[in-house]
Amino acid sequence: PVSPKKITGINVFADDDLVTSSPKISTLKDSDVPLDLSIIVPISQRFTEDELESMKKSLSHIIEQARENDRMAGFFDDGRAINVAPLGSAADVTALLKGTSPQGQPSFLYSSLEKAIDEMSDPAKMRNPARRAIILVTDAFDTYTYRAADVQREIFDIYKRARQNDIRIYIVMYKPFIRSLIPIF
Repeated sequence: PVSPKKITGINVFADDDLVTSSPKISTLKDSDVPLDLSIIVPISQRFTEDELESMKKSLSHIIEQARENDRMAGFFDDGRAINVAPLGSAADVTALLKGTSPQGQPSFLYSSLEKAIDEMSDPAKMRNPARRAIILVTDAFDTYTYRAADVQREIFDIYKRARQNDIRIYIVMYKPFIRSLIPIF
């Protein structure tokens, strides 16, 4: 986990090819437009205790950047269920993130994404102007299926629904279980 204040540049790679390089880092605080952000994290027994702690610390740095007019939501899969902090206080998301511990092996990647998109697309909760985004930390594993074609279809359906609702999805691939399963976000 790295504090955003310590980062001086970033390189983005796709399958070992440099996509872009940027000498300046923008943080959530750099925009005048409010942000609605959902964070999805698998907190399962597939990860070691150190890996989980590292993920929690890294995401805490993102959550800490929230301003008063930003809203956060959290969807934390503990291997048995998805623990949800609805769109609202960043402090609630941080508390749930820190309090969620692994209960089993499964991962509910698609269910978590669906819940996040439902939360972000709810007309009663939408506000204008606002940027809407989802950060998904994943190893691309889901108990729904192991077949790559089915995974690609599911992910494309989710992608289309998010784009229709003007929601951006950003992926943090963590020890990919199956390489290149999430190329579109």
